[in-house]
This record gives sequence, C-alpha cells and structure tokens, in this order.
Amino acid sequence: MTFVKAHRLGEIFYAPMDVVFGEGAAREVAQPDLVFGRSERRSIITEHAIEDAPDLVVEILSPGSEALDRGYKQALYARYGVAEYWIVDPKTKVIEVYGLGPSGFAPRGRYQPQRQFASPLFPGLRLPLEDVFRAE
Repeated sequence: MTFVKAHRLGEIFYAPMDVVFGEGAAREVAQPDLVFGRSERRSIITEHAIEDAPDLVVEILSPGSEALDRGYKQALYARYGVAEYWIVDPKTKVIEVYGLGPSGFAPRGRYQPQRQFASPLFPGLRLPLEDVFRAE
C-alpha cells in the first residue's frame, strides 16, 4: 500500500469489494481478498464495485477456499483479462505469482520468506517476505 501510494500507481481495495466481470447473462461477480487497479484505469472503479478486470487480484488461501481460488476463480480472472494473479498461502508462507499469457495464467514466481518478492506490476518494489508473514 505504501509503495503504491508513494508512486501514485493506482488504488488497492480490500474485501468486501465486488468485481464485476461481463454483462447480461454472462455477468459474474467475485469478491477477491485484495484488488489493485492502475491509475490509468480509474474509470472501472465505481462507488459500489470494480466494473471490469482489475490489473491485479490477490487471494489469501484458507482451508475452505483453496479449491475455489485455484480452480474457478483463477479461470474466471484469466478469462476476463486480469493481468496478474497472486495466491498467498499463510500456512506455507508462500506467494505464487501468475501472469496472464495467451493461454491463461502462467507461473511467474514462487516466493518464500528467504526471497525478496518482486512483481512486474510494481517496478522497483522489493519486499522481504519475512515482513509480510510476520504480520499474521
């Protein structure tokens, strides 16, 4: 959050915040744990929801959510063009980063506390994961 604000990159939203994909009969709504939208795409953010694919979606695994987060939600986010998807596993202290490619999400990195976290969406950000998982 501090890095995003300092560099005026966009906005971060926490659940509960609806993200609306598609229209009409194809309309689907998800409520990710965290969502990031770049400043240039501010028009997709309304008072009640994000009305298109955000640039980043983060899901934090819990015992009952893993199958949904790795299955249905991951496919939904890829289908509608979310650029990057992170899966955070507090139990194993791992962050998996997936980037959107021509055939869906492809792994970009798997980060554990011994590594510094980096993402193409946030050039220059280097985050020691010990700090992230210490906050639990």
